[in-house]
Amino acid sequence: MLPNLSRLAMAQVPSATKSKLEQLREVEGKDGPLCCFASSKFVLCKLIGMFSASDHLNTFLQSPEGRSLSAKMGGEHIHVAAWGDVTGHEEAKRVAFNEKVLPVALEWGKGPAVVQLRSAPLAFVHVWRKPVEANDLVQGGVPLMVCVTLPWTKHLVVMVMDGDKTIWLVDPWADSTWAAVVSLGAGPFFSTTTTATINAGQATIPASPMFHAYFVQKGAPLKAAVGL
Repeated sequence: MLPNLSRLAMAQVPSATKSKLEQLREVEGKDGPLCCFASSKFVLCKLIGMFSASDHLNTFLQSPEGRSLSAKMGGEHIHVAAWGDVTGHEEAKRVAFNEKVLPVALEWGKGPAVVQLRSAPLAFVHVWRKPVEANDLVQGGVPLMVCVTLPWTKHLVVMVMDGDKTIWLVDPWADSTWAAVVSLGAGPFFSTTTTATINAGQATIPASPMFHAYFVQKGAPLKAAVGL
């Protein structure tokens, strides 16, 4: 394992992948609600090609389509909760996202793979306590939302592999790009813990219990549709 300082140094080296991921990153509390779950999920939507790099969750929420959906769901707070928050009832909110939010988001989206994504059923899945599965997915090119532990809380980030088989972490915390996108190396990850310095602080990967989430189409995990 590389020392944390080495990882941070790697993150600061000019890189086309780093720059691309910084463009795709959502900043919680700025580009969307103050919610790492919602911001990281929106980044996954960009990575699978549903939305463009310039799209943001707040843009969708304030669009005519987003406002109409909020009204149908009973208010923007319910719509936002379906994207993700920490108030419990996660399975009910995941189902609401898949059944109510995704169809509207797919029609609104203009990402590079949105036409293909509209061609068959799409769903977001939550998985607990399966580190080997998570490692196989991320090393197979599937972008994941992963829960990590910070000294002050648990936190949701995105992990994705680039064309050189390097795994990157995208942190939605804070507007600063200091350690918003961090190179972690090749892995494997999740079966043992790894630490990295990110914007939100010193992160232990993964949190306990292990949690990861990703998109599937007709049951098959969706790989990144954006070149990294």
